[in-house]
Amino acid sequence: LDKGQEEDWFASQWICWLVTISAVSMIGFIVRELTAEHPLVDLRVLRYRNFAFGLVLMMVRSGRQLLFPLFGDAIGLDVVHIGSLVSLSSAIDTLMFYPAGQVMDRKGRKWTSVPGMVILSTAMVMLPLMPNATGMMLFAVISGLGNGITTGVLLTMGADLAPVAERNQFLGLWRLELDTGVVLAPVIVGAIAEGVSLAAAALVIMGFGFIGAAVLAFWMKETLIKKV
Repeated sequence: LDKGQEEDWFASQWICWLVTISAVSMIGFIVRELTAEHPLVDLRVLRYRNFAFGLVLMMVRSGRQLLFPLFGDAIGLDVVHIGSLVSLSSAIDTLMFYPAGQVMDRKGRKWTSVPGMVILSTAMVMLPLMPNATGMMLFAVISGLGNGITTGVLLTMGADLAPVAERNQFLGLWRLELDTGVVLAPVIVGAIAEGVSLAAAALVIMGFGFIGAAVLAFWMKETLIKKV
């Protein structure tokens, strides 16, 4: 964190060139696929609404991981305390794996993804409302619970939705979309924290989470097909 405050990472020509090359390559690939007579990847699979939820959930998860050290450093916690809170959150996360999987398979994917997203987003409120060690503790516990409830749901939904004839293409794009959410969150959090405040960044991530939960609950279909 100290190194990041002392140096401008984007002053490096290497980073600027790599970002530019990556962006141009991605745009070129998409244009080629949309205009080619025989595309390598059928981008029509992006029509599935659940792609939007996967992107948002990964943004919230990635934002959570970034806000841990940033808020901890901002309120004066040392590295040991921040690491302990991360470990506590991860432990709670792990404890939810089995019950979340059981509910997901028995009731449906929405039964874990919607409440998990709501809980994960609610945890973000602890940071601006209680900018102290107690708030960080509550954030660690609540976010660990919410993240654990959503464990495995995105990969499972991807497997549910993947067309048999285009399974490899679909899952590749599904993974790309999830990773895009992981990449976007730090950029959004960093920009808002720099321009406004860390508290505002946490509230924005929270807003994304609540919108994602509402969209999944009322607009997207359940992907579990129950066998009679």
